[in-house]
Amino acid sequence: MRGVPTGAPVSRASRPAPRSHPDDLPIPVITEISPSGRREGRFDVVVNGKRTAVLSADGVQRLAIHTGDAWTESLAGLVAAEAQSLRVYDRALAMLAVRARSARELRLGLLRKREPEKLVDDAVARLLASGALDDELFARGYVRSKLARSGFTTRRLQAELARRGVARGIADRAIREVQEDEAIDPAVVLQELVARKLRTLTKVDAPTRKRRLHGYLARRGYGSHEIRIALELVKE
Repeated sequence: MRGVPTGAPVSRASRPAPRSHPDDLPIPVITEISPSGRREGRFDVVVNGKRTAVLSADGVQRLAIHTGDAWTESLAGLVAAEAQSLRVYDRALAMLAVRARSARELRLGLLRKREPEKLVDDAVARLLASGALDDELFARGYVRSKLARSGFTTRRLQAELARRGVARGIADRAIREVQEDEAIDPAVVLQELVARKLRTLTKVDAPTRKRRLHGYLARRGYGSHEIRIALELVKE
């Protein structure tokens, strides 16, 4: 042999270790599917002792996976897609927990967070189907809060709900029902708004007081006729 003296022993340590063929490597397996400590109703999928994905109970059943199943490339892809869909859905739930939103608001909010559009639409559709997302309930809640605290007029409420993607028919119905349920008298609301605002304007002169009151009422959707009535109250 060239380069090796004749009769010299060849050290075993100097020989390169045989390389394992990919087909000889053991296939990973799902070693555990257990409740996640991070969120109720979620399950950790553990592969060879490493947490690989988080699924819902429905997702586990839909994929029909069990402890001991071989973790093949195709299964890994299915689990990853299911986990990604669940992540967007859970993010949508978290946003609704912070405050109520219309379907359009929620969708745009998720897209602004750079979530994939297909997964966003799937999450919104799923929430609508379950009743967790409901534009009619949202509209009534919004109208009730803005009538009671902010004194928004029908015109302003319609504009705000339209901006949030609520259909005009749903918005009008919500406004009408809340006004009837709460027995709201627009004239009384206007008087209360004027009195509330005037209490904050006691240290300014009359022209400034009228100008600020005008802007305050205009921002709430009052027209020139209602504002003239309010300014008459100021004179009185």
